[in-house]
Amino acid sequence: SSCSVPVHVRSSTPVAMAGTRRKGGAAKKAAKQPASAQGKRKGTAATAPHEETAAVTMGKHKEEEEEEEELFPADFPASDDDEGADDHDDDDGDDSEEELEDSEEDSSAEEDFVGEDDEDEEELLLLRGGDGDDEEEEDDDDLQTDIDGVIMENVVDNIVALAKCLGPHSLPLLRVFVPTLLSLARAKTTVAQRSVLAGCVGLLAETLQVHIAEFIPEMLPVTTEYLGDVEDEVRSNAAYSIGLLCRYGGEPLFGMHQQLLQLLHKTCLSRREVQEDNSVDNACGAVARIVCANPHGLQLPAIVPVLINHLPLQQDTAENAPVFECLTMVLRNNPALMSERMPRILESAAKLLAENVTSVAPALQGFLQALQSCDPAGFMQRIAPFPALVQFVQAH
Repeated sequence: SSCSVPVHVRSSTPVAMAGTRRKGGAAKKAAKQPASAQGKRKGTAATAPHEETAAVTMGKHKEEEEEEEELFPADFPASDDDEGADDHDDDDGDDSEEELEDSEEDSSAEEDFVGEDDEDEEELLLLRGGDGDDEEEEDDDDLQTDIDGVIMENVVDNIVALAKCLGPHSLPLLRVFVPTLLSLARAKTTVAQRSVLAGCVGLLAETLQVHIAEFIPEMLPVTTEYLGDVEDEVRSNAAYSIGLLCRYGGEPLFGMHQQLLQLLHKTCLSRREVQEDNSVDNACGAVARIVCANPHGLQLPAIVPVLINHLPLQQDTAENAPVFECLTMVLRNNPALMSERMPRILESAAKLLAENVTSVAPALQGFLQALQSCDPAGFMQRIAPFPALVQFVQAH
Protein backbone atom coordinates (compact mmCIF):
# COMPACT_ATOMS: atom_id res chain seq x y z
CA SER A 1 0.00 0.00 0.00
CA SER A 2 1.22 3.52 -0.83
CA CYS A 3 0.16 4.70 2.64
CA SER A 4 1.90 1.93 4.59
CA VAL A 5 5.29 3.68 4.81
CA PRO A 6 4.10 6.96 6.40
CA VAL A 7 1.76 5.11 8.71
CA HIS A 8 4.62 2.89 9.88
CA VAL A 9 6.81 5.87 10.65
CA ARG A 10 4.17 7.79 12.62
CA SER A 11 3.03 4.75 14.56
CA SER A 12 6.57 4.02 15.75
CA THR A 13 7.14 7.44 17.30
CA PRO A 14 4.96 6.91 20.42
CA VAL A 15 6.60 3.51 20.98
CA ALA A 16 10.07 5.08 21.02
CA MET A 17 8.89 7.73 23.51
CA ALA A 18 7.45 5.05 25.70
CA GLY A 19 10.86 3.42 25.87
CA THR A 20 12.58 6.62 27.01
CA ARG A 21 10.12 7.73 29.76
CA ARG A 22 9.88 4.58 31.89
CA LYS A 23 10.70 6.39 35.19
CA GLY A 24 8.05 9.11 34.94
CA GLY A 25 4.32 9.17 35.38
CA ALA A 26 3.80 8.69 31.64
CA ALA A 27 5.69 5.41 31.76
CA LYS A 28 3.26 4.09 34.36
CA LYS A 29 0.33 4.91 32.07
CA ALA A 30 2.05 3.31 29.08
CA ALA A 31 2.55 0.10 30.99
CA LYS A 32 -1.14 0.00 31.90
CA GLN A 33 -2.43 0.50 28.31
CA PRO A 34 -4.36 -2.42 26.78
CA ALA A 35 -2.28 -4.85 24.77
CA SER A 36 -4.46 -4.25 21.72
CA ALA A 37 -3.37 -0.63 21.49
CA GLN A 38 0.31 -1.48 21.80
CA GLY A 39 -0.02 -4.23 19.17
CA LYS A 40 -1.67 -1.81 16.79
CA ARG A 41 1.26 0.57 16.98
CA LYS A 42 3.72 -2.19 16.08
CA GLY A 43 1.72 -3.94 13.27
CA THR A 44 0.09 -1.18 11.25
CA ALA A 45 1.65 -2.32 7.91
CA ALA A 46 -0.95 -5.10 7.59
CA THR A 47 -4.05 -2.87 7.84
CA ALA A 48 -6.34 -1.77 5.04
CA PRO A 49 -5.74 1.55 3.25
CA HIS A 50 -8.81 3.28 4.63
CA GLU A 51 -8.02 2.07 8.13
CA GLU A 52 -4.43 3.30 7.76
CA THR A 53 -5.64 6.74 6.69
CA ALA A 54 -7.91 6.94 9.73
CA ALA A 55 -5.06 5.83 11.96
CA VAL A 56 -2.81 8.55 10.56
CA THR A 57 -5.41 11.20 11.31
CA MET A 58 -5.98 9.91 14.81
CA GLY A 59 -2.22 9.71 15.39
CA LYS A 60 -1.78 13.39 14.54
CA HIS A 61 -4.47 14.43 16.99
CA LYS A 62 -3.06 12.23 19.70
CA GLU A 63 0.49 13.55 19.22
CA GLU A 64 -0.78 17.10 19.71
CA GLU A 65 -2.52 16.07 22.91
CA GLU A 66 0.63 14.32 24.07
CA GLU A 67 2.72 17.48 23.68
CA GLU A 68 0.25 19.45 25.82
CA GLU A 69 -0.48 16.89 28.53
CA GLU A 70 2.62 14.63 28.21
CA LEU A 71 0.43 11.54 27.87
CA PHE A 72 0.58 8.65 25.43
CA PRO A 73 -2.06 8.35 22.67
CA ALA A 74 -5.43 6.86 23.53
CA ASP A 75 -6.29 3.25 22.58
CA PHE A 76 -6.52 2.38 18.85
CA PRO A 77 -9.06 -0.12 17.57
CA ALA A 78 -7.64 -3.61 17.74
CA SER A 79 -7.09 -5.71 14.62
CA ASP A 80 -7.24 -9.44 14.09
CA ASP A 81 -3.74 -9.33 12.59
CA ASP A 82 -2.24 -7.97 15.83
CA GLU A 83 -3.05 -10.88 18.17
CA GLY A 84 0.54 -12.16 18.14
CA ALA A 85 1.91 -8.75 18.88
CA ASP A 86 -0.68 -8.34 21.64
CA ASP A 87 0.61 -11.44 23.38
CA HIS A 88 4.18 -10.13 23.23
CA ASP A 89 3.15 -6.69 24.50
CA ASP A 90 1.14 -8.29 27.29
CA ASP A 91 4.39 -9.80 28.54
CA ASP A 92 6.09 -6.41 28.33
CA GLY A 93 3.20 -4.80 30.20
CA ASP A 94 3.35 -7.44 32.90
CA ASP A 95 7.10 -6.88 33.27
CA SER A 96 6.55 -3.13 33.49
CA GLU A 97 3.86 -3.55 36.13
CA GLU A 98 6.16 -5.82 38.15
CA GLU A 99 8.98 -3.26 37.91
CA LEU A 100 6.64 -0.49 39.04
CA GLU A 101 5.41 -2.57 41.95
CA ASP A 102 9.02 -3.31 42.98
CA SER A 103 9.87 0.37 42.64
CA GLU A 104 6.89 1.35 44.78
CA GLU A 105 7.83 -1.25 47.41
CA ASP A 106 11.41 0.05 47.50
CA SER A 107 10.14 3.61 47.80
CA SER A 108 7.79 2.61 50.62
CA ALA A 109 10.56 0.79 52.44
CA GLU A 110 12.84 3.81 52.08
CA GLU A 111 10.14 6.07 53.50
CA ASP A 112 9.67 3.72 56.45
CA PHE A 113 13.44 3.68 57.05
CA VAL A 114 13.65 7.46 56.92
CA GLY A 115 10.68 7.72 59.23
CA GLU A 116 12.40 5.44 61.74
CA ASP A 117 15.52 7.60 61.57
CA ASP A 118 13.44 10.71 62.25
CA GLU A 119 11.82 9.05 65.24
CA ASP A 120 15.21 7.97 66.57
CA GLU A 121 16.53 11.52 66.24
CA GLU A 122 13.51 12.91 68.09
CA GLU A 123 13.95 10.37 70.91
CA LEU A 124 17.65 11.24 71.13
CA LEU A 125 16.83 14.94 71.42
CA LEU A 126 14.33 14.20 74.16
CA LEU A 127 16.91 12.15 76.07
CA ARG A 128 19.38 15.00 75.76
CA GLY A 129 16.85 17.41 77.23
CA GLY A 130 15.62 19.34 74.22
CA ASP A 131 16.87 20.78 70.99
CA GLY A 132 19.75 22.75 72.51
CA ASP A 133 18.03 26.15 72.46
CA ASP A 134 17.58 26.16 76.24
CA GLU A 135 21.26 25.35 76.77
CA GLU A 136 22.30 28.19 74.48
CA GLU A 137 20.04 30.60 76.37
CA GLU A 138 21.51 29.45 79.69
CA ASP A 139 25.04 29.94 78.36
CA ASP A 140 24.11 33.46 77.24
CA ASP A 141 22.63 34.23 80.66
CA ASP A 142 25.75 32.93 82.42
CA LEU A 143 27.98 35.03 80.17
CA GLN A 144 25.92 38.15 80.82
CA THR A 145 26.02 37.43 84.56
CA ASP A 146 29.80 37.16 84.47
CA ILE A 147 30.06 40.42 82.54
CA ASP A 148 27.80 42.23 85.03
CA GLY A 149 29.87 40.91 87.92
CA VAL A 150 33.15 42.06 86.34
CA ILE A 151 31.76 45.53 85.66
CA MET A 152 30.50 45.89 89.23
CA GLU A 153 33.80 44.62 90.62
CA ASN A 154 35.76 47.22 88.63
CA VAL A 155 33.44 50.00 89.78
CA VAL A 156 33.93 49.02 93.43
CA ASP A 157 37.70 48.65 93.02
CA ASN A 158 37.93 52.17 91.63
CA ILE A 159 35.85 53.64 94.45
CA VAL A 160 37.96 51.87 97.09
CA ALA A 161 41.16 52.97 95.35
CA LEU A 162 39.87 56.54 95.38
CA ALA A 163 39.21 56.29 99.12
CA LYS A 164 42.71 54.92 99.74
CA CYS A 165 44.34 57.72 97.76
CA LEU A 166 42.32 60.61 99.18
CA GLY A 167 41.55 59.29 102.66
CA PRO A 168 39.09 61.56 104.49
CA HIS A 169 39.16 63.92 101.50
CA SER A 170 37.21 61.29 99.54
CA LEU A 171 34.15 61.66 101.79
CA PRO A 172 32.36 64.25 99.58
CA LEU A 173 32.67 61.88 96.62
CA LEU A 174 31.64 58.86 98.67
CA ARG A 175 28.50 60.69 99.74
CA VAL A 176 27.52 60.50 96.07
CA PHE A 177 28.80 57.01 95.28
CA VAL A 178 27.68 55.11 98.39
CA PRO A 179 23.90 55.79 98.08
CA THR A 180 24.06 54.69 94.45
CA LEU A 181 25.84 51.44 95.35
CA LEU A 182 23.40 50.71 98.16
CA SER A 183 20.43 51.31 95.88
CA LEU A 184 21.86 48.66 93.58
CA ALA A 185 22.34 46.37 96.55
CA ARG A 186 18.65 46.61 97.42
CA ALA A 187 17.62 45.75 93.84
CA LYS A 188 17.34 42.21 92.50
CA THR A 189 20.93 41.66 91.45
CA THR A 190 22.97 38.64 90.43
CA VAL A 191 25.05 36.59 92.85
CA ALA A 192 28.26 38.19 91.57
CA GLN A 193 26.85 41.68 92.02
CA ARG A 194 25.54 40.97 95.53
CA SER A 195 28.87 39.48 96.51
CA VAL A 196 30.83 42.51 95.26
CA LEU A 197 28.46 45.00 96.90
CA ALA A 198 28.56 43.12 100.22
CA GLY A 199 32.35 43.13 100.17
CA CYS A 200 32.54 46.78 99.13
CA VAL A 201 31.20 47.88 102.52
CA GLY A 202 34.00 46.07 104.33
CA LEU A 203 36.69 47.39 102.01
CA LEU A 204 35.53 50.98 102.51
CA ALA A 205 35.34 50.47 106.28
CA GLU A 206 38.86 49.04 106.36
CA THR A 207 40.12 51.98 104.27
CA LEU A 208 38.31 54.85 106.00
CA GLN A 209 38.29 53.27 109.49
CA VAL A 210 36.72 55.78 111.90
CA HIS A 211 35.54 57.95 109.03
CA ILE A 212 33.14 55.20 107.96
CA ALA A 213 30.85 56.06 110.87
CA GLU A 214 28.63 58.49 108.92
CA PHE A 215 27.76 55.76 106.37
CA ILE A 216 26.96 53.00 108.90
CA PRO A 217 23.21 53.80 109.19
CA GLU A 218 22.88 53.15 105.45
CA MET A 219 25.38 50.30 105.14
CA LEU A 220 24.48 48.10 108.11
CA PRO A 221 20.89 47.21 107.05
CA VAL A 222 22.10 46.07 103.63
CA THR A 223 24.92 43.93 105.04
CA THR A 224 22.69 42.26 107.64
CA GLU A 225 20.19 41.45 104.89
CA TYR A 226 22.93 39.89 102.81
CA LEU A 227 23.99 37.86 105.84
CA GLY A 228 20.89 35.73 105.25
CA ASP A 229 21.58 35.21 101.54
CA VAL A 230 21.40 31.68 100.16
CA GLU A 231 24.81 31.99 98.51
CA ASP A 232 27.88 31.32 100.61
CA GLU A 233 29.95 33.93 98.76
CA VAL A 234 27.46 36.68 99.59
CA ARG A 235 27.10 35.64 103.25
CA SER A 236 30.88 35.47 103.59
CA ASN A 237 31.44 39.02 102.34
CA ALA A 238 28.55 40.32 104.42
CA ALA A 239 30.03 38.78 107.59
CA TYR A 240 33.41 40.32 106.76
CA SER A 241 31.82 43.75 106.31
CA ILE A 242 29.80 43.56 109.54
CA GLY A 243 32.93 42.78 111.52
CA LEU A 244 34.76 45.80 110.11
CA LEU A 245 31.78 48.12 110.57
CA CYS A 246 31.65 47.10 114.24
CA ARG A 247 35.41 47.36 114.59
CA TYR A 248 35.50 50.98 113.44
CA GLY A 249 31.92 52.06 114.16
CA GLY A 250 32.67 52.87 117.79
CA GLU A 251 30.24 53.29 120.64
CA PRO A 252 27.16 54.03 118.50
CA LEU A 253 27.11 50.35 117.58
CA PHE A 254 27.77 48.89 121.06
CA GLY A 255 24.07 48.40 121.66
CA MET A 256 23.79 46.26 118.52
CA HIS A 257 26.80 43.99 119.13
CA GLN A 258 24.93 41.24 120.97
CA GLN A 259 22.21 41.16 118.31
CA LEU A 260 24.79 40.99 115.53
CA LEU A 261 26.67 38.17 117.31
CA GLN A 262 23.47 36.14 117.49
CA LEU A 263 22.78 36.80 113.82
CA LEU A 264 26.29 35.71 112.84
CA HIS A 265 25.90 32.49 114.82
CA LYS A 266 22.51 31.73 113.30
CA THR A 267 23.40 32.38 109.67
CA CYS A 268 27.05 31.27 109.54
CA LEU A 269 28.60 29.63 112.60
CA SER A 270 25.85 27.03 112.89
CA ARG A 271 26.75 25.86 109.36
CA ARG A 272 30.06 24.34 110.42
CA GLU A 273 28.99 20.95 109.10
CA VAL A 274 28.88 22.37 105.56
CA GLN A 275 32.14 21.78 103.75
CA GLU A 276 33.97 24.58 101.96
CA ASP A 277 31.77 27.29 103.47
CA ASN A 278 33.78 30.52 103.66
CA SER A 279 31.06 32.27 105.64
CA VAL A 280 32.05 30.29 108.76
CA ASP A 281 35.62 31.61 108.69
CA ASN A 282 34.53 35.18 107.95
CA ALA A 283 31.92 35.03 110.70
CA CYS A 284 34.64 33.98 113.17
CA GLY A 285 36.70 36.94 112.02
CA ALA A 286 33.68 39.22 112.50
CA VAL A 287 33.04 37.90 116.02
CA ALA A 288 36.69 38.46 116.91
CA ARG A 289 36.58 42.06 115.66
CA ILE A 290 33.37 42.76 117.62
CA VAL A 291 34.98 41.41 120.80
CA CYS A 292 38.04 43.57 120.25
CA ALA A 293 35.82 46.63 119.78
CA ASN A 294 33.79 46.00 122.95
CA PRO A 295 35.58 43.50 125.25
CA HIS A 296 33.89 44.60 128.45
CA GLY A 297 30.34 44.74 127.15
CA LEU A 298 30.02 41.16 125.93
CA GLN A 299 29.64 37.75 127.53
CA LEU A 300 33.13 36.44 126.77
CA PRO A 301 32.71 33.05 128.54
CA ALA A 302 30.02 32.21 125.95
CA ILE A 303 31.82 33.71 122.95
CA VAL A 304 35.47 32.66 123.30
CA PRO A 305 34.85 28.86 123.35
CA VAL A 306 32.96 29.17 120.04
CA LEU A 307 35.94 30.85 118.41
CA ILE A 308 38.41 28.30 119.77
CA ASN A 309 36.28 25.34 118.64
CA HIS A 310 36.42 26.58 115.04
CA LEU A 311 40.23 26.85 114.96
CA PRO A 312 42.15 26.58 112.74
CA LEU A 313 40.19 28.36 110.02
CA GLN A 314 40.92 26.50 106.79
CA GLN A 315 38.85 28.06 104.03
CA ASP A 316 39.86 31.70 104.54
CA THR A 317 43.11 31.40 106.46
CA ALA A 318 43.59 35.18 106.64
CA GLU A 319 40.74 35.33 109.17
CA ASN A 320 42.93 33.42 111.67
CA ALA A 321 44.77 36.70 112.29
CA PRO A 322 41.86 38.65 113.86
CA VAL A 323 40.87 35.56 115.86
CA PHE A 324 44.34 35.25 117.44
CA GLU A 325 44.40 39.00 118.06
CA CYS A 326 41.12 38.59 119.94
CA LEU A 327 42.48 35.64 121.94
CA THR A 328 45.59 37.65 122.80
CA MET A 329 43.44 40.42 124.25
CA VAL A 330 41.34 37.94 126.23
CA LEU A 331 44.48 36.19 127.50
CA ARG A 332 45.86 39.46 128.83
CA ASN A 333 42.61 40.43 130.56
CA ASN A 334 41.23 37.05 131.64
CA PRO A 335 43.91 34.29 131.58
CA ALA A 336 41.72 31.85 133.52
CA LEU A 337 39.21 31.78 130.66
CA MET A 338 41.93 30.46 128.34
CA SER A 339 43.85 27.99 130.50
CA GLU A 340 41.63 24.96 129.93
CA ARG A 341 41.56 25.46 126.18
CA MET A 342 45.22 26.38 125.73
CA PRO A 343 46.27 22.97 124.26
CA ARG A 344 43.67 23.32 121.51
CA ILE A 345 44.83 26.87 120.75
CA LEU A 346 48.51 25.89 120.59
CA GLU A 347 47.74 22.88 118.40
CA SER A 348 45.87 25.10 115.94
CA ALA A 349 48.70 27.63 115.91
CA ALA A 350 51.28 24.91 115.20
CA LYS A 351 49.18 23.56 112.34
CA LEU A 352 48.96 26.99 110.73
CA LEU A 353 52.72 27.43 110.97
CA ALA A 354 53.29 23.97 109.51
CA GLU A 355 51.07 24.91 106.59
CA ASN A 356 53.10 28.11 106.13
CA VAL A 357 50.17 30.48 106.63
CA THR A 358 52.30 33.60 106.72
CA SER A 359 49.40 36.02 107.14
CA VAL A 360 48.84 34.82 110.70
CA ALA A 361 52.48 35.11 111.80
CA PRO A 362 52.29 38.60 113.43
CA ALA A 363 49.13 37.65 115.35
CA LEU A 364 50.70 34.37 116.52
CA GLN A 365 53.80 36.16 117.66
CA GLY A 366 51.70 38.54 119.76
CA PHE A 367 49.73 35.65 121.27
CA LEU A 368 52.86 33.67 122.22
CA GLN A 369 54.41 36.74 123.80
CA ALA A 370 51.26 37.27 125.88
CA LEU A 371 51.32 33.63 126.93
CA GLN A 372 54.96 33.88 127.95
CA SER A 373 54.18 36.97 129.99
CA CYS A 374 51.34 35.20 131.80
CA ASP A 375 53.37 32.04 132.54
CA PRO A 376 57.13 32.65 132.16
CA ALA A 377 58.16 29.47 134.00
CA GLY A 378 55.89 27.07 132.21
CA PHE A 379 55.89 28.67 128.74
CA MET A 380 58.48 26.38 127.08
CA GLN A 381 56.86 23.35 128.67
CA ARG A 382 53.52 24.35 127.13
CA ILE A 383 54.86 24.71 123.57
CA ALA A 384 57.32 21.77 123.73
CA PRO A 385 54.82 19.26 122.22
CA PHE A 386 54.66 21.45 119.11
CA PRO A 387 58.01 21.67 117.29
CA ALA A 388 56.67 24.23 114.83
CA LEU A 389 55.93 26.61 117.72
CA VAL A 390 59.32 26.02 119.33
CA GLN A 391 61.04 26.79 116.05
CA PHE A 392 58.88 29.88 115.55
CA VAL A 393 59.67 31.23 119.04
CA GLN A 394 63.38 30.65 118.57
CA ALA A 395 63.31 32.45 115.22
CA HIS A 396 61.52 35.46 116.71
